[in-house]
Amino acid sequence: MANYCMNDIVFYSINREQIVNLFEQVKSTLNSFKCDTTLFKLLQCLEDQSPLDTIKDKRNFIIDCSELQQAGDEYFFHMYTEAAWVPHIEDIDLLLSADAFSAIQYVYTAEEPGMEIYVNSDVEHKFLDNKYLFYYWCGNEEEDQYFSNEDNLKEYLITKFSKAGINREDKHKTMLTKLENWLETRNDNFGCYIHEFELPEECLYA
Repeated sequence: MANYCMNDIVFYSINREQIVNLFEQVKSTLNSFKCDTTLFKLLQCLEDQSPLDTIKDKRNFIIDCSELQQAGDEYFFHMYTEAAWVPHIEDIDLLLSADAFSAIQYVYTAEEPGMEIYVNSDVEHKFLDNKYLFYYWCGNEEEDQYFSNEDNLKEYLITKFSKAGINREDKHKTMLTKLENWLETRNDNFGCYIHEFELPEECLYA
């Protein structure tokens, strides 16, 4: 059974007609297929159909999408997907290769812990600002938090775990060691990690 990579894809464009068209296609496909909606089925529903024989793994499910929004001259919406093992972002490239969507661009985040995939392609953090993910568990307690920069991450750790002795000058490994030492005094079932979101070209699997 495959692990599933969680993806947040933001489509954006100044071409309102094109992005409204894509948005309505996504919503219509979701309404038609419900929990069995895949990128493959979305592509099948398009009038300007791209060649589908390049899709070898159809386990790329559309989970939901946000409402269409406007920021300045641009229109955008989020589409949330779960894909087997890796983001399968090539399916999005295939989708946007249609003439009807030629003016639409996208950025995305992808997470699959088992494959150590933590990707954010939004260099400017215009739509997606995740840079770090912190997660910890201790006994029945657990929490995860996302941060857009290292200062915010350190401020959170220093404040949340004030007794762990974490300093702003500490590197990630040092912060985790200090936190693990403190968590161990509270429960023998504990753990914590920090993951940094990379650009796609820096991630082996994305």
